[in-house]
Amino acid sequence: MAEDLRKVELKVAGMTCAMCAKTIEHSLQELDGTTDAEVNLGNETVRVEYDPSRLKLADLEKAVT
Repeated sequence: MAEDLRKVELKVAGMTCAMCAKTIEHSLQELDGTTDAEVNLGNETVRVEYDPSRLKLADLEKAVT
């Protein structure tokens, strides 16, 4: 359910191009339990909406490293 979803913003150092951003976004969107992932290349961050009953924060962090 939507009220069970959690949003988090992760810092992703080293993104230098749109292809890097797209790769990270895709990696997160492929995880079972992620409902949205949006990269901000300029800030080197990614906002992720996910279901904490299916994913842990550590899973998201692993996907972007």
